Amino acid sequence: MPLHLFRNRAFSGINALSLFHYLGLSSIFFFLTLNFQQVQGFTPFEAGLRQIPIPLCLFIMSRFAGRLTDRIGPQRVMTFGILLASTAFLVLLIPSVGDNYWLTFFPALLLFGVGNGLTFVPLTAIALGSLPARYSGVASGLNNAVSRIAQMLAVAIFGMVMLTTFRDSLIEQTQAIEMSAEARTQLAAEANNLGATQAPASLESGAAQAVQAAVKLAFVQGWRNILMISFALVLAGLFSFYLFIGFQPVTANAKPEAAPIRLE
Repeated sequence: MPLHLFRNRAFSGINALSLFHYLGLSSIFFFLTLNFQQVQGFTPFEAGLRQIPIPLCLFIMSRFAGRLTDRIGPQRVMTFGILLASTAFLVLLIPSVGDNYWLTFFPALLLFGVGNGLTFVPLTAIALGSLPARYSGVASGLNNAVSRIAQMLAVAIFGMVMLTTFRDSLIEQTQAIEMSAEARTQLAAEANNLGATQAPASLESGAAQAVQAAVKLAFVQGWRNILMISFALVLAGLFSFYLFIGFQPVTANAKPEAAPIRLE
């Protein structure tokens, strides 16, 4: 890897953006499925169907994003797409347990799909176009590697956040439920299963139902914490990009003049 390529501010900035952006996106692709199945009560097939707005919007918007990138430049398109996608995280804070999918999740998934459909094409264009043509393979490979690293980090980071928040929230919400110390210990041990956590078998029917309701609410609390972190990460990626390049325009087929790169 020729490290001197990072002297190019646009190249460094777009890879910093990619790291934060893909790190933030990973919360949707992993925990949304768990939310649909473990909290909202959908079957795996139903959960998959309800996520169709995302790939469908990505497919539809990709061609439109390419034309718009050619017309007004990748920087503006990417910025608008990121701001739109980040709004989806805030909309996803609204649904709790058993809320209507079409009034809560569906609008958020549309925003998420359209926003990222407008983001991925110009992001790739800037990543490849920030360097001379003979380095396009290196630029593409590094940007792909950054996105994969972000996804692996997300599993570790968001998994830890979700588990910690879920466990603390579950303990807090079950304090008022009457159960033995042994049952509480068993429930704490089960918390690793997140929304699939089962009430201890020794509980009476009413207490067991209260525990199951607390399990779902605890998952929602963890989900919301992850969404807020994701929202901050996506905006941090956009901020880091502009921190590297300032507010100068970046084209998709040439490096910025204010940030020359020495290749000797």
